[in-house]
Amino acid sequence: VSQSRYRAHILAENISKWGVDNELVTNDSPEAFSELTALFDVVLIDAPCSGEGMFRKDPNARSEWTPEAPGLCAKRQSLILAELHNTIKPGGYLIYSTCTFNRFENEQQMKAMLATGAFEQVQWNYPNQCQTGRDGLGCYFLPGYTKSEGLYLCVLRKKGALEDCQNDISVQRQKDEVLGISLKENQCMIQEREELYVLTRNAKAQMDQIKTPLRYL
Repeated sequence: VSQSRYRAHILAENISKWGVDNELVTNDSPEAFSELTALFDVVLIDAPCSGEGMFRKDPNARSEWTPEAPGLCAKRQSLILAELHNTIKPGGYLIYSTCTFNRFENEQQMKAMLATGAFEQVQWNYPNQCQTGRDGLGCYFLPGYTKSEGLYLCVLRKKGALEDCQNDISVQRQKDEVLGISLKENQCMIQEREELYVLTRNAKAQMDQIKTPLRYL
């Protein structure tokens, strides 16, 4: 999901390069998904931020930064997290990242999620060159230590047992008579503009409940 149409196209291109086939890229605000509950196994939020981790690479990032920027971005990030955290299934994961360094946009956002009581932090083996975040929350990739620009990354798990997905992995398939595309028994196709998408019927039913039509790329 990206509200910037330019960035949304880049996202769609990158996902295509990864070979992912169970995705939809939309040009919508996170608010459009707030009506969905316990739908996604993983939600990755690459949050809009003040861009402090890009200072080395991008002169514009330095010139556009202001002392007010972290606070303004933190408010926007809090809204995004509030809109999306209920869309994660019990046992599912929230991956949160920014390209900035301050606590307001990083650790404090994760503390707020943990304070809801619905999430727990996941410890993972990040590269040795990374720096552990403040209060042990997440980690930082720092220019000069890692082969990257600056970024923050934290993984949380939603408490509860992951749903048994066996009912969604039927080996029975049906073939679309026109296009010859094989579908699992629980799958269906939708068309948006000139693109075709394959969804599980459960996902399609939930997305149909969204009052505002989504803008797919």
